[in-house]
Amino acid sequence: MLLRPLASGPRFDVFVLDRGDHGRADQPAWEWLRSLPPERRGRMLHIVQKHATSGPLLNVQVSRDLGDNIYEFKTMAGDRLLYFYDPDRRTVLTNGFSKGDSLRVAKSRAMRMREEWRTWNSPKR
Repeated sequence: MLLRPLASGPRFDVFVLDRGDHGRADQPAWEWLRSLPPERRGRMLHIVQKHATSGPLLNVQVSRDLGDNIYEFKTMAGDRLLYFYDPDRRTVLTNGFSKGDSLRVAKSRAMRMREEWRTWNSPKR
């Protein structure tokens, strides 16, 4: 399990969680971003870079707290990208979905991925 860099700024470094093993990538957030049309992908990446540069985005039309320490970046086109904060100014992207898909399912998946990362990254390991 690894963190792959996506954006960097004075406030945060943003990473995509890679759950792969044995050289195979498993990056749900990046795979979802790649599935978007270029213009919509560009809008989402702009929001992510703004977060890295300026810090937490306070506009709930662009970013919001979903509870349980899971957050989402949002675009007007209905694209959603879930993330959590990790120590040392790191934001970790987990998975994405489109408005209309189940937020509950997407959030549960993000929470599982966060727990996998914390278990993998724990000092006991």
